[in-house]
Amino acid sequence: MSQKERTPPADDEKYMEYPKLIVFDLDYTLWPFWCDTHISPPIRPTYAEDKVTDSTGDQFGFYKEVPEIFKEIRENPNMEMCAASRTHEPQIAQKLLSMLPIDGEPSSTYFAFTAWGVGSKVRHFQELHLHTNVAYEDMLFFDDENRNRDVEKQLNVCFIEVTHGVNLQVFHEGIEEWRRRRKNND
Repeated sequence: MSQKERTPPADDEKYMEYPKLIVFDLDYTLWPFWCDTHISPPIRPTYAEDKVTDSTGDQFGFYKEVPEIFKEIRENPNMEMCAASRTHEPQIAQKLLSMLPIDGEPSSTYFAFTAWGVGSKVRHFQELHLHTNVAYEDMLFFDDENRNRDVEKQLNVCFIEVTHGVNLQVFHEGIEEWRRRRKNND
């Protein structure tokens, strides 16, 4: 067998499967606050590039490793990113995403689509599915609230509970869990 005919090693990153859609909740998943409770509008950028300030002078930003995660997703042509948030103030969430930069670019540009509003996350995922045409089993969802595991039970979305904000380790473990489940379902 020639070198070209050999199967690539199973751990070779460029040959591994990835979820087509990575979905993040916002509050206590991407940032350490509830945007509809802790922020007093209006918000404005700060001199520190990675924060915004509200009307009381409090500063808000992403968990430390979120920008690296966003960049990793964008660099992988096999993945897209969306948000699903039950926030009562979607305009504040959208403003935060438009004002919190990553490498000088609004973080909102990293999202292919956002599903906002009160109600079930199942409804949010049905909306994401209709907008992206990505099958539920090709989605990976990070959220801090275990009650949102209903997307896994009802739609077969891979759910990863985030207990202290998403970081690179949790993100990579989530991808591995998605791969493991995918392999077990084949």
